[in-house]
Amino acid sequence: MPYTKLKWVLAIIMIFGLVLATNLIDRKNFKGLKDSMVSIYEDRLVVKNIIYQLSDGVHQKELALSRKDSSFFNNQVAAINSQSQELIVKFEGTKLTKKEQATLNKFKESHQSLKSLEENLWQSRSNQRDYAKLISRSKDELDQLADIQMTEGKREFFHGKRRGDSIEFFTQIEIFVLIILAVLAQVIILYSPKPKNK
Repeated sequence: MPYTKLKWVLAIIMIFGLVLATNLIDRKNFKGLKDSMVSIYEDRLVVKNIIYQLSDGVHQKELALSRKDSSFFNNQVAAINSQSQELIVKFEGTKLTKKEQATLNKFKESHQSLKSLEENLWQSRSNQRDYAKLISRSKDELDQLADIQMTEGKREFFHGKRRGDSIEFFTQIEIFVLIILAVLAQVIILYSPKPKNK
């Protein structure tokens, strides 16, 4: 009788060990997959929207300059600059790559230079030419930031896909090992040694 109990305990411990090990592996893979999805949303899609809004502000300035709309610079540019500053702060709060940080820093410098020129924009043609060059540079920097979002988004997507493939692979292994353990448990439980003849 004690031998039968030992067989049952051994079989249960084997199955419990497998379930625990597979759970820990799955938990790690699911966490990695979740982190990839969160990163794609927070650090790529949200930032893409921030870049769009910053681009819209730069575009409005470009249009006002081409129309020589001084009332825009007197009445609306302060609100656009304030909103752009808030967007830059939000952008800096995301997870940035080194290239992204460097490009964002360049855009911040261009943004500050634009603000400085806006105070005396209509005093000379050279100010307006410099302003137009800064607008063009700002647009280029925002385009570079948008390209980085695509590159990083793809990288995160493929990282998440690899995690998903890993989960699927381990799930198949788990099923295979579980079947082997079930057969082994049956053998342990059903095996009864023949009594020795004296």
